[in-house]
Amino acid sequence: MSEVRTLVKSISGFTLVEILAVVVVLTMLSGLMLPKVFKGVEESKAKGCSANVKMLQAEVDRYYLDVGSYPSSLTELKSSSAPGWAGPYIEEVPSCPVKSTATYSITNGKVSCNHATQ
Repeated sequence: MSEVRTLVKSISGFTLVEILAVVVVLTMLSGLMLPKVFKGVEESKAKGCSANVKMLQAEVDRYYLDVGSYPSSLTELKSSSAPGWAGPYIEEVPSCPVKSTATYSITNGKVSCNHATQ
């Protein structure tokens, strides 16, 4: 029986200092990694905005081929009374993933997003 007690006493857990050291190391590692993770999120949002611009530009070009002129606004891709209009080309004008207040616009047939200027 004394052997069992000795064996139980010799098995011990981690000390408070060891646990604190692990917590400090994990905190430092997460501090190094989080900026990279957030940078990846911002890059993904920018790529999403760029994809939206390319999609809208393709639909503006289809509109031009059908009607013979560029739309004055992107809402004309949803509905228009222009002769030759074969839409709707889009269901809704998408929102910018970079900034929710940013908008897509069309000038001289070129689609752009104003999130960089806000």
